[in-house]
Amino acid sequence: AVEAGMARDLHLSSTQFGLAAAVFFTTYCAMQVPIVALLTHVGPRRVLATAITLWGAVGALTAAARGPVSLSLARALLGVFEAGFYPGSVYVISSFYPPGETSTPTAILTTMGGVGYTIGSLSSGFIMQGLNGALGLAGWRWLLIVQGAPAVLVGLLIACLLPDSPQTASFLSPAERESIDA
Repeated sequence: AVEAGMARDLHLSSTQFGLAAAVFFTTYCAMQVPIVALLTHVGPRRVLATAITLWGAVGALTAAARGPVSLSLARALLGVFEAGFYPGSVYVISSFYPPGETSTPTAILTTMGGVGYTIGSLSSGFIMQGLNGALGLAGWRWLLIVQGAPAVLVGLLIACLLPDSPQTASFLSPAERESIDA
């Protein structure tokens, strides 16, 4: 339904729609290593907060796409900003848990990704139908806005709450910091 409405409204051929999808995955794959390298030099709080906030903003602003070029550009940027989330999150987990104790939090992170995807998929139809035509916007445009907004909020929370390392985490005791460094 999203694809059909988007393809119709943006006058996309099947090839153009496929290209927009391919552009996303290309930038997503290409940027994972550079973003994680940046994360190790600048710190996870700044990099993850910026990436997640921009991921949400670009995701929501994709609703403003007017044709194949603007859609492909938005998808390319989305791939860039989304690329660092999973490996960056694994980096943070490995920073805050002692060696040998990262498997459970990493499994929870991975599982929650699937849960989020499931919830997003199940709610998509309701969002598109319920908001279709509101303020003159098609349901697929509303879907992008509604699904992008929470990422912006999470990115802003990360900027305020995520410490860059266990040594700067006020919620850890000195003994806990020491056990992580061991």
